[in-house]
Amino acid sequence: MNVGVSTFAASFAGDYAQPVVIAGVPTHTGDEEIIIRVTSVDTRTKTIQFYADTPNHQGEGTACSATFHLAEEVAWMIVESTAAGPGPDAPVQAGTVMSPADADATMAGPSRWVDAVFNPPIQNPVCLSQIQSHNGGDFCKTRQRNASPNGFQITMEEDGYDTRHKQETYGWVALPAATGVLGPLHYQALNTPDAVTHTPYPVPLSGGFRTAPAIFASMQTFDGGDPSALRRTDTSTTSVSVFVEEETCTDLEQAHTTEVVGVLAIEATHQIDSQLQSTLPAGLGDLTPPMIAEHDYVHIPNGSPGVGSGEAQYNFNCDAAVPELLLAFEVRAPNGNDDSFFIGMDSGDHFTWHIPRTNTDGGVSANGATATQGASGCVRGHCEDTGGFHWATYQDTFAAGRGRHTLHVYGREDGTQVSSRGATSVCLACKHVIIPELS
Repeated sequence: MNVGVSTFAASFAGDYAQPVVIAGVPTHTGDEEIIIRVTSVDTRTKTIQFYADTPNHQGEGTACSATFHLAEEVAWMIVESTAAGPGPDAPVQAGTVMSPADADATMAGPSRWVDAVFNPPIQNPVCLSQIQSHNGGDFCKTRQRNASPNGFQITMEEDGYDTRHKQETYGWVALPAATGVLGPLHYQALNTPDAVTHTPYPVPLSGGFRTAPAIFASMQTFDGGDPSALRRTDTSTTSVSVFVEEETCTDLEQAHTTEVVGVLAIEATHQIDSQLQSTLPAGLGDLTPPMIAEHDYVHIPNGSPGVGSGEAQYNFNCDAAVPELLLAFEVRAPNGNDDSFFIGMDSGDHFTWHIPRTNTDGGVSANGATATQGASGCVRGHCEDTGGFHWATYQDTFAAGRGRHTLHVYGREDGTQVSSRGATSVCLACKHVIIPELS
């Protein structure tokens, strides 16, 4: 999501008894320091309130007491606490701990550090933390140190002008450094060398990501004592650059010594707003051969055996029940023998989808019927030949309840293609289609 210095909300689909929320690393569109605070997590309405904050004390830097910041991109995650032992998302562990009750001890002295304990131990852990409460309104965020297989330590810091803060709840998430799959999502967790400073540090990613992943990170060490947080640049499927950004209220100097940074890169799920629309990259689907992604599209190559076993799966969440979910795809149907898929939602039936061929304006489908006769049609005004691709809607809607769903596209005729050129090749909308701009 994109944020400025303002409040913003996110919706989640699952049920959580003891949720832990972690905000991702903000991008670096604006130079002023910025952090993300959690205001509240409501498990009844399934909403999280955040806001983006800049240092609030008057000082030397232009960010001090700023009320404006250019929009930044930030990810978020919600995880169930594993305080009672490993949960269904193992190897992920999560929990909460309290900062010292004494406001004078929250950010100064040896008692400022509190322990987050793993159960069971985690070898080579990657540790993330986030303040969960909002008892004190000053610019504030966590720092970490002493990560080991048994746990790590957390404290918090404001800008350098303040050393007191009300008691807050720290949330933490930890998992072993590894590359793998969590549910349907590819991820990579790693610790950098003790080498990340105020200069962007490129972190190679090898998690097999199909689009740029969501980036979460925390400093694992406390080598530099100046108040600081992480920012990122140049996020792609194969790398991200992270750097330490010190606050400039206390002084304008921002040079920071080397730190170890723990990074979690994970494919983002796709949240469907009940009143809006969302898009999925076709190449992000989980593909079952002979359905493959090559060139600039997803398809079953002509002549492939076992056409009916080929499948593309797209996972998404609905923040509320959607009685009429309409699907649109950017497709190419080269001829009358290469112009259809089977389509299905969750564990429901398979339905035949005849795709309109390129340049068949007016909603005319491959079998000659019009969209008003129950056949699929291309969307009027968007049937132009764009390298042979055009946007087409499936003829019927699906009912989708709140929560997680899977869209299935099954092979029926080899050679039928779904574009994967841009980030908007599968569109999910409520009751209507909004044609997105191609990236």
